[in-house]
Amino acid sequence: MRGESESLTKHEQTLIIQSHSPSRLWSEMNMIDRLIHDESGATAIEYGLIAGLVAVAIIAALTALGGSLTDLFTSVSDELDGAVGS
Repeated sequence: MRGESESLTKHEQTLIIQSHSPSRLWSEMNMIDRLIHDESGATAIEYGLIAGLVAVAIIAALTALGGSLTDLFTSVSDELDGAVGS
């Protein structure tokens, strides 16, 4: 730690001035503004939710039609077995 009698180097003074400069503060405010108004993450989440809902709808439809599909494939399989066995 420096004593009170020691002064800052020119480089340290420049760093302090730059860290509090209006252009740097303006740049940081612009970056925060861009982050607030960025909607790309929200769009990705929306697409993810849509994909999830489509998957749930497909699963529900296949579950509801499961018995019918099983009967259909069994019938087709029996017909093929009969055709090949003849």
